[in-house]
Amino acid sequence: MSSVVSRRSFLSLLSSPCWLPMLVSPGEGTCEAERQLERYLKELTNQQRVSAGLRSLSWHEKLAEVARAHSADMLARGFFGHRNPDGADPGRRLEQHGLQFMAWAENLYELTNGPDDPKAVAASAFQGWMRSSGHRRNILDGRFRYLGIGVSSRDDSLAFTQLFAA
Repeated sequence: MSSVVSRRSFLSLLSSPCWLPMLVSPGEGTCEAERQLERYLKELTNQQRVSAGLRSLSWHEKLAEVARAHSADMLARGFFGHRNPDGADPGRRLEQHGLQFMAWAENLYELTNGPDDPKAVAASAFQGWMRSSGHRRNILDGRFRYLGIGVSSRDDSLAFTQLFAA
């Protein structure tokens, strides 16, 4: 299958019910478009780190599950931020999922009516992070060892959550 997909077919992939965590358990359902974007973002993140002389980050599926849940929550409840309407910040959300780390950081991005090609969508989000000093600092922080990314879609909107941990 070609990595270039028409806008119509890419958007139809994104119309799957996997954006809503209550409908689909982690790892189940037809969320291939979102998982593809997560893989592209992982590659871009690690390429950037290696080119800066840092080690690649290891994928952490539990971090990705927390990130996916936050991305889905932002779209479902119509907010954009590190703190959800219930007041839970990334550290609290990690604790609620039974995860404890010495250090963590979170990058968020939202895109509406973005590019047609999945790689261009991932590049757009990644470039947005790299243009921001705080997000760039998180990506290039040498303390971090683990990465989890969660992409969620709803209608023509995509929410991206990138979690780093050590």
